[in-house]
Amino acid sequence: MATIAGAGLGRVLDVVTLAGGKGFSLKNANAVSFVCYSPNNNGVFTLTIAKTYSGAYAQNSIKPFTYWYSQTAADGTGQWSRQTLAAGNAVTVSGAIVPAGIPLFATAMPDGYHYVKLPTSVDASATVTAVLHDLAVGRKPANLAILGA
Repeated sequence: MATIAGAGLGRVLDVVTLAGGKGFSLKNANAVSFVCYSPNNNGVFTLTIAKTYSGAYAQNSIKPFTYWYSQTAADGTGQWSRQTLAAGNAVTVSGAIVPAGIPLFATAMPDGYHYVKLPTSVDASATVTAVLHDLAVGRKPANLAILGA
């Protein structure tokens, strides 16, 4: 059976390449997967949310995700392993865990909250890439909404 392939950007996904500490909207996506990398193996990534882009970002008492994924290699040679979130909205990367994948579903957000931010702490060289997926409406990449506004 043949599969019809198409470009992913705009059809099924959008990307915020340098998302660490940057607020962006989830209004047009059903989910976002954060891919976090801490080259010094000591990054702390804490999810914060707000009602508006310029609003006050804070941790919410509602825990919007309960698990995340770790990997022992950042070059595609390690298998992803599901981890249970211990408490709060923070993922701590340490030891042999190099990248972390944090899934967040828009339906888990409290009513009225549409903006997320995942600041990093401890490791200043840590990076976060946000892959927004299951877009509400597919568009040509040039017509995708600006997320950080």
